Amino acid sequence: MVIKGIRSMSMAWRLSTLIVAAVLAGTRAEAQSVQNEYDVKAAFIYNFTKYIEWPSSALPGNAPIVIGIVGRDPFGRSIDVLLQGKTVSGRSLRVSRLNWGDDEVMNCHVLFVSAGSFDPARLAKLRGRPILTVGESPGFTAKGGIINFVIEGGRVRFDVNPDLANAAGIQISSKLLSLARSSK
Repeated sequence: MVIKGIRSMSMAWRLSTLIVAAVLAGTRAEAQSVQNEYDVKAAFIYNFTKYIEWPSSALPGNAPIVIGIVGRDPFGRSIDVLLQGKTVSGRSLRVSRLNWGDDEVMNCHVLFVSAGSFDPARLAKLRGRPILTVGESPGFTAKGGIINFVIEGGRVRFDVNPDLANAAGIQISSKLLSLARSSK
């Protein structure tokens, strides 16, 4: 009787260990998938800078291209690692993590607005400034953003609002526009 009880406890412990391991593996796979998504988005942001032309007044001298991340930072260190030592048109790239109230938001060249930080009223204050706004929220380009990431068929794609880019004095290469899922 005691041996049978020990065996069933041992079996229950093994089963619960397997369940926990499976859940953790699934959580790790999901976390890895999310991280892979943001690795891809970081690469897109870097490549966007290659196909954007800002007004000369926005990038005087040899000023770096500043990529701001407003709100929760979903990239972690991956965007820093990706951009380390890279240049675009002879300019270094710098990442700044910001909150909406920070003055530096107005001095970014690219501003990534994380999903939980999308605020159309705050975004409207940037309208007309030479800032490439990039988001990941439904309706981002319709509500004042220039580029919006979307997941389609398990892949990262993007939409572009060229009218807002033009109003900001930003020229988007036709090559980049041709890769967009849609441009309004």
